Amino acid sequence: MLRSLALTALLLAVPASAQSILFVGNSFTFGALSPVMEWNARTVTDLNHDGVGGVPALFKRFADEAGLTLDVTLETAAGQTLDWHWRTRQSALDRAWDYVVLQEYSTLDPDRPGDATKLLSASGQLATMFHARNPNVKIGLVATWSRPDPRRLLPERRRGRAEDPGRPVGGRRRRAAGRGAPEGRGRR
Repeated sequence: MLRSLALTALLLAVPASAQSILFVGNSFTFGALSPVMEWNARTVTDLNHDGVGGVPALFKRFADEAGLTLDVTLETAAGQTLDWHWRTRQSALDRAWDYVVLQEYSTLDPDRPGDATKLLSASGQLATMFHARNPNVKIGLVATWSRPDPRRLLPERRRGRAEDPGRPVGGRRRRAAGRGAPEGRGRR
């Protein structure tokens, strides 16, 4: 009896195996030029060995504080798209992951701002690869704020003389608040 109780206690004391999460993105994911960029880098695995912590290290800290056991890994490169990660980092990413977070370039395609063609193709290819390794992988696609391509704005829009449908959300929020609309309830 005492022996089986000791064995049960030992089994309960061993932590469950950690689940894995991979972050793939660019400088928005690793927090370029901010204090978080190298913060707690030792707590995550950087597949590029750049000594980066960034958002994945913050996520790891939150998970730890919530009592979750997660192995957090990141593969990031400044100014790059998911298409670039697919073409150049596929061998590093091709593993069994439990969760994957993909982050795309802020204008979707740096050569054709607003065009989601490469995003759809690359995210589909990455998802197929991840599902081949783990059919139960959970994949999330996150976006940074959308911004207009300044090369496409008319000169009068740059001076603020015409309505700019590409104005960031913050401008719309301020205009809605000025009309007395509750936060997030302004006209679109």
